Amino acid sequence: MLIIFVPKTIWNIVNLRHLYIKSGENIIEDASFLQVTGNDGSSALASFQTLSQVSPRSCHNISSRTPNLRKLGFCGPLISSIGDLEFPNLGSLVHLQKLKLLNTFPYPNGTRCYNPIMFPEKLKKLNLSNTGMDWKEMWSFAWLPNLEVLKLKFQACVGERWETGDAEFRKLKVLKLHDLHIKQWVCSRDNFPRLKRLVVHRCLELDSIPTSFGRIFTLEVIEVNGCSLSAYNSTVGIEKEQEREGNSFLKVHAKENDLCNY
Repeated sequence: MLIIFVPKTIWNIVNLRHLYIKSGENIIEDASFLQVTGNDGSSALASFQTLSQVSPRSCHNISSRTPNLRKLGFCGPLISSIGDLEFPNLGSLVHLQKLKLLNTFPYPNGTRCYNPIMFPEKLKKLNLSNTGMDWKEMWSFAWLPNLEVLKLKFQACVGERWETGDAEFRKLKVLKLHDLHIKQWVCSRDNFPRLKRLVVHRCLELDSIPTSFGRIFTLEVIEVNGCSLSAYNSTVGIEKEQEREGNSFLKVHAKENDLCNY
């Protein structure tokens, strides 16, 4: 994996707003020794809003130095030796709205999110990749009061069954599942009362899309692509059922292709 070492002089750019790195586990050089002085006398980059694709190992003190950060992406080891999801404390990032977590440290069993408080309260968008979380841990994200977009990609969660139980994602508008090995999905419309868009791509083992999604009044789009034939058929079934009930508001995009016949 490509690694870029960001020189510490980058933090002397007082008006720096966005630092984008496209790929790799990238290291911020001497991140704990920033040279910019804020109005309160402490080192800070008040204009800094975006930091992407950076190793969590070099960001232990970065949150206190970037008080107005709005978008953050970690790439690196995010799982502790006992299987807990861990990354630098984000409690001081009161303006953070978008967080991406790409784990590079494989763990043999399902991981845990033992403390939902580790996520900032204003967080609106959360993207997980290769975190290997047990599906039972998804309840912790339902506690995020402002979460609107949840993307689970490539082994973000492991296990054959996701049963949402009593979890209620109160403000979730977009739910995307990509490249996951889930087989069974059990949920009710009460779990996602404000969902507008459901996207399921390349979940080859998923047997069906729960029919309850057709009964979510706010749902506008269901998109299923590259999944099993049974998942495709269940999606078409939802569309036909809603048509019979006079619901022309829900749009279903289900594409049958070669992957459906694996």
